[in-house]
Amino acid sequence: MKKDMNPTSKMATLWVLMAGCLWGTMGIFVRIFETMNLTSMQMVQIRSSITAVLGILVVLLWKPSMLKIRVKDAWCFIGTGIFSMVFFNFCYFSAIQKLDISVAAALLYTAPVFVCLLSNFLFGERITRRHVVCMGLVLLGCVLVSNIRLNETNWSIIGVVLGIGAGIGYAFYSVFSRYALQKGYHPVTIILYTFIFACVGGAFFVNPISLVPLVLSPNTGLLCILYALATTLLPYFFYTTGLTYLENSRASMLAAIEPVTAAFLGIICFKEIPSVLEFGGIILILVGIKILNAAKTESSSS
Repeated sequence: MKKDMNPTSKMATLWVLMAGCLWGTMGIFVRIFETMNLTSMQMVQIRSSITAVLGILVVLLWKPSMLKIRVKDAWCFIGTGIFSMVFFNFCYFSAIQKLDISVAAALLYTAPVFVCLLSNFLFGERITRRHVVCMGLVLLGCVLVSNIRLNETNWSIIGVVLGIGAGIGYAFYSVFSRYALQKGYHPVTIILYTFIFACVGGAFFVNPISLVPLVLSPNTGLLCILYALATTLLPYFFYTTGLTYLENSRASMLAAIEPVTAAFLGIICFKEIPSVLEFGGIILILVGIKILNAAKTESSSS
């Protein structure tokens, strides 16, 4: 007799999908901050700094014991904060300066491939033919959604290397978070120290003090807090919690719902109607995610 997928796995899948959807709201905030003449790295520093501060306040009020980490485990959070957040953002925004944004975005979404490969090597997660098919569909979908036209695209070898580096950095979060979860740390603790280290690392690229007036201003302060909550604190909490019950490779591909969300928000908020190819990319990503979910349901049935 067949049984449904484990309820915990269902919730974890929903959490990761919610994380991807929230990350998909990034474009709305970027559009607004661009009108304020903020650079990309300044936007990143605002996210990291506010997330770190809010995280510390929440933990102090809720459960101060979550602030405790073992010094010998600090490398996990250096990994998520420096090697993932700072490295990924530095590579990604540097790639944008050398490539079309669409190409940089597509290269960023090589991340599920690197997550699968690293997770197979480090955690023994099996790569099946279904995984390969899903990765292919998701990657092709991201390329189409990014609206890449090879004959019109500005290519740079350094830019491509940086774009792939962004994908690797993006993948590192799943890897280092998995290590931290295995060591018994709560998702809130992982997120908190990720952005504490990211805040410190980002200070080498941006002067955080220069952003204080913007964050404390009555006109923009609430926007900055909403930006940090919607694109960082909540989605990373959902994603890290989902990693507790899902394989890294599966979670990474589920999070590819992000460009789909971004495309739909572009339609709703900015009347950006996708082309036939872009719409086809959205369908491919959704089909890839559906196949991935079907695989999990079958493996959980008896």
